[in-house]
Amino acid sequence: MPLDYCHVLQYKDDDMHEDCDPSGTFYTKFSDGTKRKMDAAQVTKARKLFEKEANCLISSGMPRVDICNSLDEFTAAGNVKSKIRQPILGDGEDEDPENHELIFEEKFNDKVPNAIVGLMFDNKMVSALDANRNMIDLRLHEKVLMNLSLKLLSEGIESTRQLYNLEKAERLRDGDV
Repeated sequence: MPLDYCHVLQYKDDDMHEDCDPSGTFYTKFSDGTKRKMDAAQVTKARKLFEKEANCLISSGMPRVDICNSLDEFTAAGNVKSKIRQPILGDGEDEDPENHELIFEEKFNDKVPNAIVGLMFDNKMVSALDANRNMIDLRLHEKVLMNLSLKLLSEGIESTRQLYNLEKAERLRDGDV
């Protein structure tokens, strides 16, 4: 379950939810950017779910302040003066669908963050269709990565290599190399 932080942006006392107390509508925004209208019962449920997940992270040693900070999404492309993020794959390698696991990865040479949230999968073998539509056996986490990568590619999300090339071209254009 993802740990999305919910922020109430506004409360409107419109009596749209007479079965709840208060009976108005809460306008909320989650850390993933989605916005929702919620009643008091839904806000209470979301808060309790967040607290349950937050307590699990706290018990593992993560500071509460890090848990409660919303996750800002950004890309390195643009006018930000920072080190260019290096992709794992070279030019053209991100076009090979067999590289599904590496297409969106980048080299990381900085200090290890204070908190890392990961997912655990059973170490079992499953069947899946590869990029050439052949049935193959692979570990569950590899199937998840492959399906996620294919979904991102089908939605037009840029690979790490494409973002790197874009940022490099923008810096050359702006004389910031």
